Amino acid sequence: MNANEQKGYDIANGVMTAIGRLGLFLIVIWFIINLFGWGTDDTDYSSWRRSGLSLHTDAKTGLQYLAKDGALIPRLDQEGNHMRKEAP
Repeated sequence: MNANEQKGYDIANGVMTAIGRLGLFLIVIWFIINLFGWGTDDTDYSSWRRSGLSLHTDAKTGLQYLAKDGALIPRLDQEGNHMRKEAP
């Protein structure tokens, strides 16, 4: 192997090492976010099992709605009543 081939090998090895470290870093960050439940709401089962729904509360009435893929539906309790967020 000549000097130019060795340089090319060293550069490729460095790039692959950097990509591997970045991937490992992103996996660790994802794990920490899920471990502490950041970004979840009370429609999610846990931070590991997300519902895919977003929770919206009407500012005037306090009534809650669930949204997914552009559809907005009322959030109901176990008795079928529209759920309301009480004012703080």
